[in-house]
Amino acid sequence: FLGGRLDLALVATFPNAISSFEDFSATKLFQSGRNEVPLRHRTWQASVPGAEERALEVHKLLSEKRSYSEHLKRIDQRAEELRSMDQQFAREHRAGLQEMKQRFDEQSQENRRALQQSIREFNHQQNEAKVARAAKFQQERGDYKERRMEMENRVRSMPMINGEGGPRESQERTRARENLGQDFSNVHAQYYQDLHEVKDKLNSRPNLTIGSKRRSQDDILAERRAQGLAHLGKTTREYCQELEGHYDKHHQRIQNIRQSHQEHFQAHLDHRMAAMDAFNAKLSSQKQLIRDELQAREERVNARGKSYGGYVPKAKSDRRLQLEAAEAELNVTMAR
Repeated sequence: FLGGRLDLALVATFPNAISSFEDFSATKLFQSGRNEVPLRHRTWQASVPGAEERALEVHKLLSEKRSYSEHLKRIDQRAEELRSMDQQFAREHRAGLQEMKQRFDEQSQENRRALQQSIREFNHQQNEAKVARAAKFQQERGDYKERRMEMENRVRSMPMINGEGGPRESQERTRARENLGQDFSNVHAQYYQDLHEVKDKLNSRPNLTIGSKRRSQDDILAERRAQGLAHLGKTTREYCQELEGHYDKHHQRIQNIRQSHQEHFQAHLDHRMAAMDAFNAKLSSQKQLIRDELQAREERVNARGKSYGGYVPKAKSDRRLQLEAAEAELNVTMAR
């Protein structure tokens, strides 16, 4: 509720920020009118419209020592004003959003209509180009046929290169040769027409098998049933024989496979036993060689003399022996 530029003892007396009027009403300043806490000089700067008026109203309430209910009423009044302002802002904001949405929808519809119009124009141009291309091809085909006919007529009217030659082809023969394809098509169509007529004629003939000399339908069915059963039995026996043959071949193949597996496994066992025997023999020889080496080592150790703590005496060199002999001879000479 504090706002504007206010350098009063009301603001400076609070070391901490005031959270509500209940906290302010519990202070020593509100109850006794004085405060022993050193003043803190604070300068408030705010750009809220009407902040100074609200600060003066609060200062007036404090100076007149109004009741706490008056403070709450003023707070409710200001809160209602701010709430109405917020509602007005929310309405304006929603209206702005609605207007923006409407504008975007209109723009989207306009873009969609423009896109559809461009698609229609493109399809129309494609169809026109297709029709023009087909007409152009048709015109080129007609021009080509006319030029070809003109060239053929001109060639026919010109004399031969190497003279007159043989007699020219008559017009009837030329016409017959040119109409050969059409004549063949006519003959093909006439053939199928005659074929249909023959079929219709055969279908229209009465059935000569119907009469007193015809066998009964039961006899024919019984004969066909017997023939079918005989054929079915024969087919069944042949199928069973074929299955037995397949079963025998399969059984023989399985027996051969088992026999080969047994032989292969037996060869594997023989090879494994031979390898085990060779390994055991080699292991026994190595063990015997190790035992012999250990025994020989023990014999050498037992036969070795004392080592005198690791010292091994060495023989004197010739130089040492010469010096000792010279010293002994000198001693003998001096003794005389």
